[in-house]
Amino acid sequence: MNIYSVYVNRTENNKNPILIPQGFSFIAGVFNALWAMYHKMWLVALFAIIISSLANPAQPSYIVYGLNVGVLFIFGFFASDMREYYAQKKGFELDDIILAASEEEAEVRYYMRSDGDDV
Repeated sequence: MNIYSVYVNRTENNKNPILIPQGFSFIAGVFNALWAMYHKMWLVALFAIIISSLANPAQPSYIVYGLNVGVLFIFGFFASDMREYYAQKKGFELDDIILAASEEEAEVRYYMRSDGDDV
């Protein structure tokens, strides 16, 4: 089972939630710049590209490997926090926290819970 944070923009008429899975994200760690571009976090993507270009010189060393692994863990562990920050920056608010086996199940549970609310 996974934990999902549900963010909703209350200023919009339609209620399209953003479901953010909590926990370590292997995809965000390995494909950090592409992951950030996919989620439209341009400043984070630029940061990842700059760090990757600085961490890959022609003469690799233990420091370079340590920096690469450090960036992998930073993105992996803080991926959900970065997405939540950018969602709040765009005007979304935390509406619910759901425990579900998949993102689809979490979305169904969210709509079942909020069925009585104004949509």
